[in-house]
Amino acid sequence: MTMKTGKARKQTPLTFKRFHAVNTARAHADIKHSHSWTPLAWGGALAGEVGELCNYLKKMSRGDKIEKEALAHEIADIMTYLSLISDQLDIDMEEVIVEKFNLVSKRWGSSFKL
Repeated sequence: MTMKTGKARKQTPLTFKRFHAVNTARAHADIKHSHSWTPLAWGGALAGEVGELCNYLKKMSRGDKIEKEALAHEIADIMTYLSLISDQLDIDMEEVIVEKFNLVSKRWGSSFKL
């Protein structure tokens, strides 16, 4: 479903692998600075997006109305930058998320595993 219309989209379901492949291909083909940015530069961009999300959350805690779409877009930006950082560091996001999730489940004695 889309945020604006609430209607179902007719497209291939999103997976981490598909998102990462298309996101990194777009960055390499169309975003000129993606070739020269260091992991620190990408990390700074990520921190900026996290800061924007946190600012919205702070405003919400004060009683301000923040549109769900604005929150969703910041979260999407965060995921996009995480994908680009993991690409630059040659980290398989899907693999490491499964690994880390299961380690935390074990630490907490949870039966939930990926």
